[in-house]
Amino acid sequence: MKKGVRALYSRKSRRSSKTRKTARSNQGGLPGSASNQYGKAFLRRVEQVFAALDDGQRELADLTRREQGRVALASMSVYLLPGLLQAFRERYPGISIRLFGNPRQETLAQLERGEVDLYFTSPPIEQPGIERVSLMMEEILLAVPPGHWLAERETIRLGEVAREPFLALKPGYSLRELTDTFCQQAGFTPSIVFEGDEPVALLHLVKAGLGIACIPALVWKSVPEIAVTRVHIEEPRCQREILLLWSKTRQCQGSSCFTLARMLTLSAKLLRP
Repeated sequence: MKKGVRALYSRKSRRSSKTRKTARSNQGGLPGSASNQYGKAFLRRVEQVFAALDDGQRELADLTRREQGRVALASMSVYLLPGLLQAFRERYPGISIRLFGNPRQETLAQLERGEVDLYFTSPPIEQPGIERVSLMMEEILLAVPPGHWLAERETIRLGEVAREPFLALKPGYSLRELTDTFCQQAGFTPSIVFEGDEPVALLHLVKAGLGIACIPALVWKSVPEIAVTRVHIEEPRCQREILLLWSKTRQCQGSSCFTLARMLTLSAKLLRP
């Protein structure tokens, strides 16, 4: 076991360097200067996260050495997870992770029952017995089809599209709640012509000219190949806070969950704007 731990430490620099190179290669995703700015900011924060994780490596390795475990993780969007989970799996390959992507109320019930250990979501969270930490603020942009009358615009007021057909997630998803709220703040109720389960599916339908949609920035970054115009919304301010939740009354199953929670908490302190 001691040899294994020594080997872990000897590989630490090489793995961190490899992951940083991966982050640099993935800076693209949004067109032009926005891509460079977003990518550089993301890279700086990833490198800060790994610096903090390297400082805490001895503690995390000790936790993992005691147990080869399992963690149940839920997220309102899978696009939040790849970078953090890739780094975690590289460091702790013996820990298995189960992922859930259900609507908010169902996932909160799973959290309460102990079926889910950690949950990424956005406010509001009214349920008692939940601990939380704020991870970051994410911009929500408007997706419009090629050739749309807004396709040449960089910014809009959301009230300008009050008569446009909207594509949205089904009720119960946090992005749907945000879309409805933003439109209400702009003075209208959106005309929803399609309800789905995946933001990327909405982008494909926008590309086909079926309507417009509110899409988070991390989704745009994950699918740069979809040729859909993005427009910044200047009024109301459209963004969401990303939270990490866990139950006050139910503890994670063993040291593996605490290892992942520690990693995500370190990241949370550094991902804030």
